[in-house]
Amino acid sequence: MRSVAECPVCSEPKGGARPVRVPDRMFNHCRRCDLRWVELSESTETLSFDLTHYRDKLEFRGWSFEASVLEYMKLFAELPHSSGERFLEIGPGNGEVLEAAHRLGLRCTAFDVDESALSRVQHVSDVELIAGSLSRESFGERTYDIIFSNNVIEHVPRPIEFLRGTRALLANGGRVWVSCPNVASYEARILHSYWPQYAPVDHVRLYSPRALAWAMERAGLEVDRVWTGEGDFDFPLTMLAGARNFLLRKRALNGGLSANAYGGGAPIPKGRPLRTLMTLVYKGAPVLGIPFAYVSPRFGAAQHLRALASKPRKA
Repeated sequence: MRSVAECPVCSEPKGGARPVRVPDRMFNHCRRCDLRWVELSESTETLSFDLTHYRDKLEFRGWSFEASVLEYMKLFAELPHSSGERFLEIGPGNGEVLEAAHRLGLRCTAFDVDESALSRVQHVSDVELIAGSLSRESFGERTYDIIFSNNVIEHVPRPIEFLRGTRALLANGGRVWVSCPNVASYEARILHSYWPQYAPVDHVRLYSPRALAWAMERAGLEVDRVWTGEGDFDFPLTMLAGARNFLLRKRALNGGLSANAYGGGAPIPKGRPLRTLMTLVYKGAPVLGIPFAYVSPRFGAAQHLRALASKPRKA
């Protein structure tokens, strides 16, 4: 069994970190690069990421695939792209990003370490599917103009290796877009150890803007921009989940994973009255978050952290 004796991003010795105790486990807060990280043994360094609980929660909240595709098409306005460019998504989830990229004329490839996970994106047209390791062994000589990684890096035990593998797959001048929860958000600061993003056991590295930029630079990428996204309507739900975590003190795990930021492991109710009430809360509470959706990004403190970096062109 091996413990992580230094920060996975900046290699600062663990002795320079502050402890952040959450109800189920202990995170370390690196004073140097601002990363929050949890120690892992060798046996848990490769985590399988099952999206079942996340997908169930999205369906319960009335998640619409088409609506999500349209949101990602708007998001691509923030990402320089041209029709015909080669696009790779790492960890494609349910395929909404791939569908948006396909509609914008990009040539799409989906990658996942788990081949069975790629079955969720087979409904998207004209997508090449690759499973295995993030290396030339899996990709051959392929290179990409854009690599997109949405809510993946917080699950990765070795982020520098992950980003270096991503850089190796970029064409010269190619761009990588990374998104993850923002541990420097207003929600995280207010809720502290009861921030719901600490709950899922597969969230092993949590980033602030400084930590994410530091990781990209160490991986040999040129950071173009780090920002927090618009449309962060989840603030009331996050606060409710955090308050519940505080009252319960201990989050129940369901099948080895907390369900997500909203569920924290709690099962979706089957009975009619309670289910109807929870549905109204899930659908109605984000309306209260509209002011936060426009204020927090302007202070770099929204919950969704984004970064755009590029691979330097050869001289």
